[in-house]
Amino acid sequence: MPAPVKVLMNLMLKKRMLTRSLSPGFKLPKSAQALVPDETSVKEGLELLRVAIDRLDKETKRAPHGAFGVLSPLEWDQFQLRHCEMHLSFVVPVHA
Repeated sequence: MPAPVKVLMNLMLKKRMLTRSLSPGFKLPKSAQALVPDETSVKEGLELLRVAIDRLDKETKRAPHGAFGVLSPLEWDQFQLRHCEMHLSFVVPVHA
């Protein structure tokens, strides 16, 4: 991102994005539709979630955020939690 955009995002959005729920609604362009995962079973989805949580617990390296730059480990965890919270809001209950 251009430097002026990064500065504005840090000043105006960083705290909000680390402490409040993220709003769904970003639409990927058609050229990126291959990034959208297929539906998965509950069992497979839970296993993938466990693997991701385990990796987040064990991996200490964090890349700079595209908009916010270098984040502390706590800020990265907060951002990941907000991001996961938004994605988990799409989970559809399965009735036995």
